Amino acid sequence: MTHTVIRRPGARRRSVAAAVLLIAGLALTTASAPVSAGAPVPSPRDPHGGLLPKGNGVWMYDSVHAGAGYGQLTLPGMWAPELNSYNQAAGKGHGISVLFSYGTDVEMYCPDLDPTQCTPDDLDVYYTPDGSGAQSTQAYAEHARVIGARPVVSPVIDGRVGADYLTGFNDLSPSLARSFADKVAAQVCADPRVDGIQFDIEPFDISTANGQYYFYLQIAKDFAGAHGNGRGRDPYRCVGPEHPQGRFFSIFTFARSIQAGTVSATHMQQIVNGYHNGYVIDSLYDLADTPGGTFNPVAAYTSAVDTEVANMKSWADMLKIPYGMGIPAASSAHEYSQCVGPACQPASAGAPMLEYTQAALAAMDAHSVRADHLYLGTDVWDLSSIDTDSDYNKLPATAPSTVLSYLQQHL
Repeated sequence: MTHTVIRRPGARRRSVAAAVLLIAGLALTTASAPVSAGAPVPSPRDPHGGLLPKGNGVWMYDSVHAGAGYGQLTLPGMWAPELNSYNQAAGKGHGISVLFSYGTDVEMYCPDLDPTQCTPDDLDVYYTPDGSGAQSTQAYAEHARVIGARPVVSPVIDGRVGADYLTGFNDLSPSLARSFADKVAAQVCADPRVDGIQFDIEPFDISTANGQYYFYLQIAKDFAGAHGNGRGRDPYRCVGPEHPQGRFFSIFTFARSIQAGTVSATHMQQIVNGYHNGYVIDSLYDLADTPGGTFNPVAAYTSAVDTEVANMKSWADMLKIPYGMGIPAASSAHEYSQCVGPACQPASAGAPMLEYTQAALAAMDAHSVRADHLYLGTDVWDLSSIDTDSDYNKLPATAPSTVLSYLQQHL
């Protein structure tokens, strides 16, 4: 419903050809000169001690179509030149400093797709040094420019619960869910460039003490370096010289996940505030319950986004949950300028993306979101050149120049 889940080649699938790496290297020749990784970015203190990133963000997907029969090519850092140009011209306070590059996904292959038959060996994540996700992290850490600092790099780890590669995730036992989180922590904390991880495992559901709930609880514990006791307290080295407070994480979802008085809200408090290293990013796009490819007119969106913003701010403040908001700048499953494919309803319709962007920011300003002490920043969807859904292809695939110019003065 929200982000496009992109499955990357892993141990059980075809690897990327060496030619891809050559093309990726060529892509980076257009990027700016490397910026030293150095210490974590200096930023205003957030409500929980300075670990959580306070600044605007952007999602970036380093993939392009390779042509019929060849799938996709990954070009690490391909959006660095556009990002740098944006930041160079952005007004004070409107720059982008938090980078959500695509990292990998989580997958599980239990016998007979039965989580009761799972073992830790059936739980997979592919954030490896030679993988495309780690290469993108490195490219943005070295080539992205943020005025006065280096960027905060927070790769995305996604997944589609119920798909053949992630069947039974919610039904994992507490011990297996924790083991899954440990595998993630072991891989991402081995990369000193990773400041944090954004999780987009959909549908998000912690309404019960299920596999997702225990997975995220363990992620918080691991990222804080609190896995065990004594010498085994931080086996994955999530805490270190580059990250003395550990790594942070964010969860991409909707306001209803923290509706006051619900079990989900109580669980979210435990997850993000247990070690004060997590926060929530509320989606201000795809605000419709209709099937993907169904157009959401600007008027309907304007009403829906106002409700979403009001609920998120009210419940987050009530529960003391730090949060950010993701705004539409490029097409989503419901807010777009054009739709092509058999699932598009109507067959071809849309509105200028700038109108959705303006409506989202207007709703945030109407509810004084950006003045909220729990608010961390506004995140832009997105910079991407691909659309992997063959039933409905939405345009624009990346944030158009009209929107980016507007955000340089209003983000």
